[in-house]
This record gives sequence, C-alpha cells and structure tokens, in this order.
Amino acid sequence: MKKSLFLFIVILLLSGCDSVYRFLFFPPQKVEYEIVPDIEMMKMSGDTSYYIGKDSMTIVFDKGTFKVEIKYMSDYQLNNFEFPEESKGGIYSTNPYTYGDWVDPELGYTPNRFTVFKVSIYNYTAPKINFDPENAILLSDRGDRFIAYGLDAKTSKFHSLEEYYRARKGSSGIDEDVFEARMGIARRTMLTYGRPLYKGDSREGLIVFDPLSEGVERVKVVLKNFIIGYDENNVPSNFIDINFYFKRIPVIRKVEETTKLIAASGENIDLKTLKNKEIKIFQVKYGGDGEEIVELGLKNLAEFLNKKEGLNISLESGRAESPAVAKSELVVISGGVVKPQFSPVAIDNFVSCIKNGGVILIDDLSHSRSSQFNLGARDLLDKIKTRFDGSYIEKIFLSHPIYSIWAKIKELPLGADDIVETKELEREEKYTYLEGLFWQKRLVIVFSNKGYMRMLSKFDNPSIDNTPQLQLFSNILFYAVSTKQIAMKSE
Repeated sequence: MKKSLFLFIVILLLSGCDSVYRFLFFPPQKVEYEIVPDIEMMKMSGDTSYYIGKDSMTIVFDKGTFKVEIKYMSDYQLNNFEFPEESKGGIYSTNPYTYGDWVDPELGYTPNRFTVFKVSIYNYTAPKINFDPENAILLSDRGDRFIAYGLDAKTSKFHSLEEYYRARKGSSGIDEDVFEARMGIARRTMLTYGRPLYKGDSREGLIVFDPLSEGVERVKVVLKNFIIGYDENNVPSNFIDINFYFKRIPVIRKVEETTKLIAASGENIDLKTLKNKEIKIFQVKYGGDGEEIVELGLKNLAEFLNKKEGLNISLESGRAESPAVAKSELVVISGGVVKPQFSPVAIDNFVSCIKNGGVILIDDLSHSRSSQFNLGARDLLDKIKTRFDGSYIEKIFLSHPIYSIWAKIKELPLGADDIVETKELEREEKYTYLEGLFWQKRLVIVFSNKGYMRMLSKFDNPSIDNTPQLQLFSNILFYAVSTKQIAMKSE
C-alpha cells in the first residue's frame, strides 16, 4: 500500500501535477471569518439610533435613555485575549466557547464550536429595562435560524450550554473537572436574565449560538422582545425588537502564530527572577491636582509587594518628557480636576514605553466621565492609539491575566466611586469594568474610571482595607513586567 502511494505521488510529480503535490504536502490553511458591522444594511434600515462604535467592530443602538452595544467575538479573540489560559490543554481545554488549541485530526484545523457575541446594556435615564438573552435569534442569508443557548438545563427555554456539555462529558474525574470549569466560566461570562436594570445600571455578557456554515455572508442578530417598560404590577408590558446587521469577511491566520500567542499571553510571572531585579514605576507629574495622593498610593503599593514578595521596586516621578518614562515597566498618570496636556516629546516617550514592553496606567481620581482629567486622558489615549496600527480600545474582561497573573481576582475591586458619596456623580454611569488599549496581542494601556489611587493611599478612609485594590495593581505591575520580558526576548 505504501509503495503504491509513493508511486502515485511520483507519477503526479513527473506529470506536472504541481497543484496536487501542493495539496498533499501543504494543505490549505483554514479560513477564519470575522463578523463585522454591515454598514450598507444599517443605512438601508433608516434608523439613526444605530451607529458604529469607536473600535469599528461594535454596533451601538442608542435611544438616549438607554444604549445597547453588540460585538462579534471571534475564536481568535476568545482564545487569546479573553480566555488564554483556559484555551490550552487540547480536548481538556476549559474555554466553554471554543475548542481551544485542540486540532481536529480529520479536518487538520480547529473548527468553530459556537458563534459568540458580546452584548452590553446601559440604562441611563429609563425607569426600567431588561432583556432575556434566550430571546436572541441569529439569522443568516442562507436561511439559518439559530436560537441563543441558555445556561442551565432546568431553566432554559430551548437548549442550554449545560445540556451541550453533559452530552459530551466522559465518566472520568478529569472529564468532570473540565465540565465544572467550563460551566463556571460560562456562569461568570454569559449574559443572563436578571432583575430589571434601573437608572444607572448596566449589564454585559456573551450570547451563544450554533456555528455558522462556510457559505454564510450576511447575518442579523435580533434581540427579540427587549423590555422597555413594566406595568403597575411590575410585569413587562412594553417591548421592541432590536436588529443588528453584520457581514462575514475572511481572515487567514497561521495556526503556529495563534498557538504561540496563546502560550505567551497566559505566561505566569517567575517571581524568583525578579528578586534581584529593579522594577521601575514612573509617576507622571503634569502640574495637576492629587499628585500627593498618587505618590502615597504608589508608595503603599511598593511596600505591599516588598512585604509580600521581597521585590525591589523603584519609584520615580517627574515630567512626561523624562527619558525614564520609556524605560519604566509601569507608567502611572492620575489626576482629578486639572486637564492634562502633553507635548509631542511626552507622547513619543509614552509610545516608546509601550514598544519597550511597558504598560501605562491611567486612573481618574474624580471617577467622573465629565472631569477635566478624564477628558484630557481620553484625548491622550486617542493620540497614542493613532501611533499603533491595528490597536483598539476594549473593556478588559475578568479573564484577562491582570486579574490572575499573581493574585486571583474574581470581581472588580471597589473604587472610590463605590464608597465616596458625591451627589454630583450620582447621575453618571458607574463603571463596573476597566478599559484597555490593546496592540499586537497585548494590553498596553489600562484606563480606570474608579479612582483607585484614592483607595491605595487610603485618602478617603484611613481605616479601609485596600488589599483587593493593592492586589489588582500588583497584578497590573506583574503583567507589565512579564510583557517587558517577552519584548526583550524578542529583540
């Protein structure tokens, strides 16, 4: 048999069948699809409530009193940025939304397990709104009609992720562990139908559909029976259907590139190698307010890590034009009332810091989206973003390494906005997440609207336990150190 196959290949080569030879020895790469907003269909709908988000991948439905955002989550995004550690292990990978790094031996590549979208709902001034994600429908131009998966078997209307994985679960102990791990992640990250969203509330999570076939070019996601009103008995009484139009575009990525990325993004920090290393944190002073708060907060952070791990952390402060900015692992920019403005030299230093593997941390002491610091910091964020092709601003999921690289953090720690009673801020949306600028597969800027430096310095309450906040900032620092090490190795 082997001789026959060998002879067959030789004959093909001699007869000039180069295309067959290439197929046998260099099979075609898998074509991965991105699902992006379909601007043409959006314009045809004629509804001005819809627009494209700043990342160009998100569709926003904004009615003024409330807003809904939706974005497709590719396997590439889910594996490498949302669940990098959970996407390892082949058939035992615990990422509930993809096959992780497992490769189907018959296909020669990793197929899609599901079609996943992230949905964010914000209630600004509406009395009450709500949405049951099991009412979401995915329609395709090939006639497909997929109903969203529920979470638990007992409560799901149609089908559930629990049923899906129970049907595929073996009887061994490791199979049970993998099942529980997958369901645990799904419970934390899937969009669920909970209590109504009142004024100022927000909710986000993933909705999950069956995978699309290769030939699909256009899809529509319908959030059916979205609740915009309740009657006097607190029963939903007013509904709308929200339609989001997307199209599929092919993106070819090498399997080797993706595998290396999964490995690098989930790499744990080696504390032993840091004992004799100087870790540099640079506080940017721009003439604004609250500099002493930031200075004390960073001092407390350094003392915390020195006590916990015996690390040598160097604190330096000065203008953003200082050459030390480009050489630091972590650069901190924080303030409250005064709007920060930076020179072209300062911008160049920030860019160099990122290219050298460092991370920039921005924290708004006023924890207010309308503060002068917030406005200036976002202007800085946009300027830095323009210097990095392919970069994008995104919410940082709790599965990101900054929540697990050292201390295991299951929820976002409280910020000053959660404990400081300021009537002027009650009308504003409180952030239940951190934002980030991502470039070349890594987080390069962390943007906090939480006023964490006030927590680190114990400015508002000297007796408060700020351990969770110190752990979060320690994780961010360790993440910065790890990315800088990777950057140095690649030089």
